[in-house]
Amino acid sequence: MRFIPLITFVAFGCSPVSGPELAEGEYLVRVDELEVPTSVQADETLHMVARGRVGPNLCHMLDRVEAVRRRDRLELTFVGRDRSAPGILCAQAVSPLYWEASTHPPFHRPMFTVVVSQPDGSELTREVAVN
Repeated sequence: MRFIPLITFVAFGCSPVSGPELAEGEYLVRVDELEVPTSVQADETLHMVARGRVGPNLCHMLDRVEAVRRRDRLELTFVGRDRSAPGILCAQAVSPLYWEASTHPPFHRPMFTVVVSQPDGSELTREVAVN
């Protein structure tokens, strides 16, 4: 699996949930928009952009993006962390989540799917035709 995050920025707005894979203070970040090309050559690099909100203030941050690459899909989970604590002042600013990444070939015909897990259990899915 070769997955290279290019740029990651902290953002605003979240839906906290707990789960067996999340540590205390961690939550799944909602991704509102996922941009991928409509098609890719089997031997080309696939570039993608995700946008959303991480938390209600700047004490919430994007902690990591977990990626699982399979033969015909890439599964992404955006994990935020709440760093707020008693006595800590958190800036009340809105910052959008902007995350760019690339995943490298090979891609197998006819489709490659990028799937983002959402806090409510749904998935944001985009399909890319492999030429």
